[in-house]
Amino acid sequence: MNVTFDEMKGVKYHRAIVKKIRRIAAYATVTITLCYCTDSPSISGKNDVAPAERQSMIRPAFLSVDHSWADSILSTLTLEEKIGQLIMIRAFSNQGAKHKAEIEKHIEEYKIGGLIFFQGGPVRQAKLTNRYQTLSKIPLFIAIDGEWGLGMRLDSTLSYPYQMSLGAIQDNGLIKVMSEDMGQQFKRLGIHWNLAPVVDINNNPNNPVINFRSFGEDKHNVVLKGHNYIAGLEASSILTSLKHFPGHGDTHTDSHKALPNIDHDFSRLEDIELFPFIQLIQKGAGTIMAAHLNIPALDSTSHGPTSLSEFIINELLKGQMGFEGLVISDAMDMKGLTDHVEKGKAAVMALKAGNDIIELVEDLPLAVQSIKEAVVNHQISVDDIDEKCKKVLLAKYWTGLFRRPFIQLDNLYNDLNKGGFDSLIVDLYRGSATLLENRDSLLFRLSKEPKSIAALAVGPRQPSSFVKNMATSLNAQPMALPRYASKAHIRQLKKAVAKNDYVLLALHQLYNRPGIKLGYGRNTRSFIEELLSTRKVLLVNFRSPYILAPIKHVEKAKIVLLNYQDNETTRKIAMEILSGKLGTFGKLPVTINERWQVGDGITVNK
Repeated sequence: MNVTFDEMKGVKYHRAIVKKIRRIAAYATVTITLCYCTDSPSISGKNDVAPAERQSMIRPAFLSVDHSWADSILSTLTLEEKIGQLIMIRAFSNQGAKHKAEIEKHIEEYKIGGLIFFQGGPVRQAKLTNRYQTLSKIPLFIAIDGEWGLGMRLDSTLSYPYQMSLGAIQDNGLIKVMSEDMGQQFKRLGIHWNLAPVVDINNNPNNPVINFRSFGEDKHNVVLKGHNYIAGLEASSILTSLKHFPGHGDTHTDSHKALPNIDHDFSRLEDIELFPFIQLIQKGAGTIMAAHLNIPALDSTSHGPTSLSEFIINELLKGQMGFEGLVISDAMDMKGLTDHVEKGKAAVMALKAGNDIIELVEDLPLAVQSIKEAVVNHQISVDDIDEKCKKVLLAKYWTGLFRRPFIQLDNLYNDLNKGGFDSLIVDLYRGSATLLENRDSLLFRLSKEPKSIAALAVGPRQPSSFVKNMATSLNAQPMALPRYASKAHIRQLKKAVAKNDYVLLALHQLYNRPGIKLGYGRNTRSFIEELLSTRKVLLVNFRSPYILAPIKHVEKAKIVLLNYQDNETTRKIAMEILSGKLGTFGKLPVTINERWQVGDGITVNK
């Protein structure tokens, strides 16, 4: 069957026609040719999902399951119950009885589709999940923002490396094994949906919200890492979400606090921001999260969030890019949205724009009522609601929710923290360690030649475990250079440093949130820059690579070793590298300055 439309006016689809075609396409082979008018931006030939290519695209796995369960459930639902399936709300396992009672009320009264768990602990969450599932007519989606695993949200669980650390790893198979392990943990805890990975291309060092959450600035590396991340989780029938569409990597604003603006033209957006989404959709991505951004090149609505744009979601994402899976909005209570849209309108606008699920609405009763009124007033069709609801039910079936699984509490902690999981985490950190400088092959001589080293832990008030271990391994003198060192303390350090052949500067983590704030006082920073310009410095960075850029004379360091994160594992690995016991294989996932560009990294065998 071949269907062709042309003379399309403006930037809107003839939505009813297109949706009818999509329903036909679910059961037949359909070639669709859409001819756009000149004022509507469209995907160019290099990335276009052409008719012939659409037949080779991999459909989201959950769309290929047997439809019987979803159809039987859908046929029994009232309009209110169907609307409820399109909403997910926030839940915690570290709050009291009042919060629990509120969640129970929302499940029973508004028939919500799922919960997104945030802070708490695994056993507490498992108990609550079992309780909440018994109250729901339809099994609840249980989701989590677990970009680096359960440890991103829950105590007593494992944390894997941040995505920027993973971006430095050259063996992409390790990423898949990691997400397979994560999938086992999610499954054991009754979680069906990981709202990850981030596939934003972080090419803006000043990005305050993505930064180390991104695989980096190389769009091809982002696609490879993202694909392996998804594949491992899907092996356990865990849903994933590509985020944050259409691309949050080049922003100066955190959309939790305000609406970010991106001024690039469509050609640039297609080449960079949209690229990972285009590629991963063709590889079968199941769900995508719509971000709250303002991008005039895509939608000129003043202060209009991309998450509420019919052109961006319905036409660009679902139409031109051919995405058939679930679109979930970013949190509807973020200021990037709430500062510009009334509470009662946001949920309706999100569904009209093409989102299938809306999460974390500000006012649940108002959202449900507003959507219901929109259906009654024919702003949203019943067919629209049915189509979205069926996709949700198909996804639930694919994850195994139709069986109403019960979480066994016995041995839960041990199952989530098995030794094999730990060993892989060490391998990931080892694979990410990146050597940027090794002047005069100094790394090969450190453990063999007589020398003395003044080892300064920069940031903490006392020498760090890394600096102390270096004292044992390489005859180093452990010292601390606090972030706000006094002039008197600096004078003492200068005297101690003068007696040594080398100075080791270990830049330790000061913040646990994205961003590149250096965070050193004037005295501390001046002393670091003086050492770099006058002494033989071994620089070991346990922070974001971006923080090296504002440090003067940093290019003069004899050794520059990046570890991306600061924990006992990365500290031990850095010590073993400097001691000649481990090699380095990582490549820089972002650009720091003119000297150190994306892809740089010296490979050193043990």
